[in-house]
Amino acid sequence: MSSSIQFSSNNYRSRRALTIQFIFLIISISFVLFHKSLREYTDQQQQVGFYKSDNNNNLLITFVNAQNETRATTSYNPFSSISEKIASFKLNLYRLTFTGKQAPDKFDPESSDYWQGIGTSALGGGIVSILAILALLFFDTVRGLGCFGGIEPTKQLFYGREQRKQPYGQCQTFSLKIILAVMLVLIGGLCTLLIIGNVIFNVSFENGRVYFKATLVDMFNTTVNLQTVANRIQVASGSTSDITDINTLISQQQTALNSTNTLVREIRHLNFLRYFLLMVIAVVMLSVPLLGLLGGLTHWKEFALYGVRFGYMMLVCAWILFTIHFAFAMVTQDMCATADRYLQGTEGNTTSSSELVSQVSSLVSIFSQCSNSSQLVKNSGVSMSLVDGMLTSLNQQLTNADSQKRDFHLVLYNVTNATSIDFVAANPDTKANVQKSVDSILLFAYDLIPSFLTYNNCSSVGEKFVQFVDSGCVGMLSSIHILWAVFLVIGSALIPLTWFNCLGYKRFRKKRFVIPKERQPEGVEIALHLT
Repeated sequence: MSSSIQFSSNNYRSRRALTIQFIFLIISISFVLFHKSLREYTDQQQQVGFYKSDNNNNLLITFVNAQNETRATTSYNPFSSISEKIASFKLNLYRLTFTGKQAPDKFDPESSDYWQGIGTSALGGGIVSILAILALLFFDTVRGLGCFGGIEPTKQLFYGREQRKQPYGQCQTFSLKIILAVMLVLIGGLCTLLIIGNVIFNVSFENGRVYFKATLVDMFNTTVNLQTVANRIQVASGSTSDITDINTLISQQQTALNSTNTLVREIRHLNFLRYFLLMVIAVVMLSVPLLGLLGGLTHWKEFALYGVRFGYMMLVCAWILFTIHFAFAMVTQDMCATADRYLQGTEGNTTSSSELVSQVSSLVSIFSQCSNSSQLVKNSGVSMSLVDGMLTSLNQQLTNADSQKRDFHLVLYNVTNATSIDFVAANPDTKANVQKSVDSILLFAYDLIPSFLTYNNCSSVGEKFVQFVDSGCVGMLSSIHILWAVFLVIGSALIPLTWFNCLGYKRFRKKRFVIPKERQPEGVEIALHLT
């Protein structure tokens, strides 16, 4: 007795030690994965390399010390880190049209060959779904004709309603229960993965929608502010030229903002319906093996019968949803890859008869120009020669004939101290004019110049656009691949599962082990009693 107690105690201690080791192992793995993710995120941020200035003085000196129109241009490109992510999710499939020629893989909604290539690539799922519908009709037909054994179970498929003397054995029934239990675990795991992928896709879509709208609004507001600052600079310089590029950019952005708001709103409603329907379908798919197993546990054949019905229905849904999500994944990857080529400057702008495509192309061209030159507006109407002339004029007014004159771009004092610098010989007769000039030029230097550079720097819109691409392309592509892969596996697993439920309809009977008695004629029974 004591030895058995000691053995139980040792067994408990060993299990507890294993449990503690397992917990520490999980914590260690989680820490390593978190550290790796944090390091990758840090490297990604360093790779993006948004341009930041320490203060306005450095920004001013950088701007003033430049010698030509390209002096404010940097090597900033916030979109370089997106290419590798998009390429990692790309499905390199050989696409064919209905006539057998190769279909293009570049996003072109106006091309029939492009959509034919998408259709032929996802054609397999549509064919299987049609076969599943025919199989459902076939099952109902043969069942109505009594081809599954009638009242008593039978080991033969097409036997009619005649009773058999050899019912299924206990081993055959129990093994089918084990198979259905394993299928329940498999389908349950796949449905869980389906729900997770659906949630990730929905979250990625919502984040992409929010970042997309925020990017457009931020870019529009930035361009409006840029227009305001440019107007002030032109007024201060006495220039009357029209800032055509900024006005054109504002018009493009306003049109794109109005058209995309309506489109995004409609897509959001469709995505909500897709999200809700997938949740319902995931639950119904889980009920297919569950009904079959309930039929085996309760020996009620109707459970297995409903499992067969739902199995055929979900088989059709699984392959249809696989076809839709696989085609959508290909279209999404083509859109993201095409946009990425625009942003990297390897794809020229294309014209299209579609208004939507034209608007998208207009937006992409803005970001393409932004990524290639690091400037939102290249020809803003503010020239460096104008700034240099204004600074030269100011230096002449401040110094006059002073031999210790210094360039204005190093005179970074406040307006109230600008006329009390020791080495600046300000003539009392012209002090008022000097003060007025210093006031306007310093306002220009401390406000307009840094504001202009800030608004015209692509980092102001590039950061939000990178967030949009990360959520819209990277996040949605990763989750959409999970969804179509899960539907592919579920669609394949439902084929044998539905057949197992058909077997359960035959084997799971309350009297599965009772051999029916043969009826004897009444006269024979009386004769037997008499003998």
